[in-house]
Amino acid sequence: MALFLLLTGCQSVSKTTDKVGSWLGVKSAVPKVDSKGIVDISQTTLNQMEKFSENMPKNQWVYMKNKKQDVYILQNKSDDQSILSFRFNCQMNTQEPAFYLYNAKGEQILSAYDDKLGQIQFLLDYKNDLNPFNLYSSQKLDSFKKELATAKTIKIYHAEHLYRFENRHAELLNRPVSCQE
Repeated sequence: MALFLLLTGCQSVSKTTDKVGSWLGVKSAVPKVDSKGIVDISQTTLNQMEKFSENMPKNQWVYMKNKKQDVYILQNKSDDQSILSFRFNCQMNTQEPAFYLYNAKGEQILSAYDDKLGQIQFLLDYKNDLNPFNLYSSQKLDSFKKELATAKTIKIYHAEHLYRFENRHAELLNRPVSCQE
């Protein structure tokens, strides 16, 4: 659901096409994630994206690329349907790296630079870090990214709630992503 934030209204027209196709007995294929954790969503309709979002692989990074719209998204879905999105390598140099955490309904729970939310802790294989996203220093973020590359699990603790993600396909964290929200 969270990935819909980066899609445009053009795909709503595709939903009508999906309905007409289903009346005619045409099945729309849901995009598939390859063995490297990459999926091309360039030709995907809104209906297909909804189905993909519901069935997105869990406990691994998934890199979604939409070359038509020049949108690239990196997400990790947990067993409890929470979605973590890291944005380290922004396509545009003027944008800051960030993270976003969404609940199962696709509602944003946490974000990188929201000081009103209180303390956010990241645990990488039980190593505890406070929120490494800091507008005033990239040094902490650089060391966090290095540790993240080899971590097996990512946990985020906030407001007495622990979110847990497996870090499979961590190599995808180096890919360029769309950083606008």
